[in-house]
Amino acid sequence: MPLISTRAAGSARAFGFQGGKGPYDVTFLVVAGGAAGANLSGGAGGAGGYRTSTFTVSPGETYPVTVGAGSSTVGSGNNPPNGSNSVFGPFTSSGGGRPGHQNNPAGAPGGSGGGGRDSGGGSGGSGNAGGFTPPEGSNGSPGGNGGGFNGTGTGAGESNSITGSAITYSAGGNQRSGSTGPANQGHGGGGQHWATAGPGGSGRVVISYEGPQRGTGGNVSPQGSNTVHDYTSTGDSSFVA
Repeated sequence: MPLISTRAAGSARAFGFQGGKGPYDVTFLVVAGGAAGANLSGGAGGAGGYRTSTFTVSPGETYPVTVGAGSSTVGSGNNPPNGSNSVFGPFTSSGGGRPGHQNNPAGAPGGSGGGGRDSGGGSGGSGNAGGFTPPEGSNGSPGGNGGGFNGTGTGAGESNSITGSAITYSAGGNQRSGSTGPANQGHGGGGQHWATAGPGGSGRVVISYEGPQRGTGGNVSPQGSNTVHDYTSTGDSSFVA
């Protein structure tokens, strides 16, 4: 079924807009941007932070939404930056931690930590930079792999079906792979020993609630008995409950 934008009031009405009632609960997914891998004895990028829970919203209130970008690779011997944070209302997921490389061996903290330098030692960066409970990610691995939501060193991500399809989010990059983090999944980019490393993947924000459409913002679609607002473009926007 095609997605229906709610950026025009007419499309919202056509979809059965039901605003103006009392507070209601939403389930959200907030995935931050992943970090790129590094090029020179480079570790892999840490995954963007992954957070999901429920939250009560009030009709007419505007809640900020930010979709964090993944970071890009840079010149030989230089560290890429961390990925960018993603936000829904009061909830933030931290961008993935940049990796270590020949001239700076340690990975950086992030949603999940960056992998350490892939030869000659280098500690992995710490995960869960936001200090959240439950944690938003894990530590990077010494000597290579970026951290993922589900494991230090393994880079494993987390599958979630909030959009109607099972998608794995927030997986860490792999050592010496040069892999590109796919868009809107928050994966870390792959490192390289002496070649071009891969960029991190951008994040995503998804908001879902039971029943017909009540809010506006993002790309809106019905998924079973729920309405889903899916934000995939990087940058700032909002959800109006």
